[in-house]
Amino acid sequence: MSPRAAFIALRNKKYRLAVATMKVLVLSSSYPYPVDIGRKVIISGFLEYLVSVFGSENVTFVYIASAADAAPDALLPCRTFALSLDGIWQRLLGVAWQSIICKRHALQEMMLYSRRAVTQLRQLMRATSPDLVIVDTVRMAQYLEASTPKPPRSILYLDDLYSLRYRRMLLAMHAHPETDLAPIGTFGRFLPAFMRRLIRGRTVQRRLLSLESQLLEKREEELPDRFDSVLLLNAEETAQLMAVSSANNILTVKPLLRAHHNRLPRRFTGEPTYLFLGNLGYPANASSLSLFLSQAMPNLVDAEPRTKLIVVGRGADARLKEQSGRWNGRVQLLDFVEDLAPLMATAAAMVVPLIYGSGLKMKVLDGLYYGVPIVSTPSGIDGVPAIHGRECFIADDIPAFVEPLLHLCDVDLNNHVSARAQQLYASEFAPDVVWSQYSEIFGSRQARTLVAHSGR
Repeated sequence: MSPRAAFIALRNKKYRLAVATMKVLVLSSSYPYPVDIGRKVIISGFLEYLVSVFGSENVTFVYIASAADAAPDALLPCRTFALSLDGIWQRLLGVAWQSIICKRHALQEMMLYSRRAVTQLRQLMRATSPDLVIVDTVRMAQYLEASTPKPPRSILYLDDLYSLRYRRMLLAMHAHPETDLAPIGTFGRFLPAFMRRLIRGRTVQRRLLSLESQLLEKREEELPDRFDSVLLLNAEETAQLMAVSSANNILTVKPLLRAHHNRLPRRFTGEPTYLFLGNLGYPANASSLSLFLSQAMPNLVDAEPRTKLIVVGRGADARLKEQSGRWNGRVQLLDFVEDLAPLMATAAAMVVPLIYGSGLKMKVLDGLYYGVPIVSTPSGIDGVPAIHGRECFIADDIPAFVEPLLHLCDVDLNNHVSARAQQLYASEFAPDVVWSQYSEIFGSRQARTLVAHSGR
């Protein structure tokens, strides 16, 4: 065993001795690996913390296994159980009754509701007797509501306010009619092919988004009364939900970003090379990149012919590849990159041209950690306590990216913004900070003392 591995093992043993043994069950709609979207970053971080503190034998991860899912490509360091969904027609009947006629539950809830899975979960909870159940988003909240016996303590992780996300998506569809926002996103794996084809039309999408936003808003308001704690990523959204629900058990949680360990010193020399990060299979990323290429890239290249954009992210479709290819090598699609540190050390800036969204963007936290200056829309930087002109530059629309991107080719300015970004990350999102917060949220406050003495 290496010295580092031995240290980690000893540290984790100390954590487990410092807190009372507690059994934890985490319930999610998807497997947390590969960590390719923000919600998986959060859930994988929760699991790392829980296993480190309570031990792998006391943590159980339960998820919905869809027919479209491949076998997990990474094994979790805890017990894992997959729930089985009912047939598609049974679930569609639930959508028709509960969502469209009675308007009690969101469409995405009922597409994941399964009597078979409820029975499996009840049996599992009786067998494991968890002291704490953590539920991942509104989609899975109904399972705990239907389960007996109730656990001593329950936490609902909302991620972000989906109702707000869908309202913003509707506004973006109106503002950018030329862009395909594909609103079902990665949830499409739970839908049959005929439904995915049916909702491609823009009129159908608008109506579904409007209905779903209304249903989710009602559910978001009522769920805090049914859980001991509710977690959101964005402090403004936390305040918003507290105001409409009159609940005082809603907290803002931070992500535990464990991939951040290989930062290189910044070596920016003035080259106009910019980065875009994001899974391009996620519609918000693909549409924002497409708009950046059409609305900002032409003026950027005219002003600085050496401009280069490096895109890191899987899932680019044929249309996006063709659009990127028009730039004669100035736009590079790199798919997946194992080690981002060399790119982050030399890039002039990270572009985050998101036209809608909610919650907290993990790519922005990546930029802060590596000290890459960020140029973003308000949607992209939402939830991060960064100040325009200090740790980042905020542009109201995508054409306005050009001016700050050109300014950031100044090495002195770039270094100044870079240092401020790293300071913000260290004070708000470093593992020490997040680990301490988790010790309070998940009921293991004793671990906080050990954090200070372990050098974590």
